[in-house]
Amino acid sequence: MIEHPKAHIAHIDPEPTPKFGEYVAAGCKGCHGPGMSGGKVPGAPPDWKAAANLTPTGIGHYSEDDFIRILRTGTRPDGSKVDSLMPYRLTKEMTDIELKAVFAYLKTLPPKEFGNR
Repeated sequence: MIEHPKAHIAHIDPEPTPKFGEYVAAGCKGCHGPGMSGGKVPGAPPDWKAAANLTPTGIGHYSEDDFIRILRTGTRPDGSKVDSLMPYRLTKEMTDIELKAVFAYLKTLPPKEFGNR
């Protein structure tokens, strides 16, 4: 949901920083939750798979290259595919700066157990 009274960022430079990454990753919170620890998506059909944990607990073992490959190809380092609900068809169009910034941001999140949204 949009927080209308919340102050909006007037300008942010596109650079591979956690600050820009937080800005770019704002839409990810819809499925992965405000704390990015994933779990079942509230209001989603019951057959939808749970969203992944994007905190260091869930993706801490991924390198930046692994993370970028997942968002560009939909394939994890072990060769398995991410769920088709993950919009990698869109994220593959993100720039290297955007993807590196999102990764940098996710690395700053406090570790959380899966599903604590």
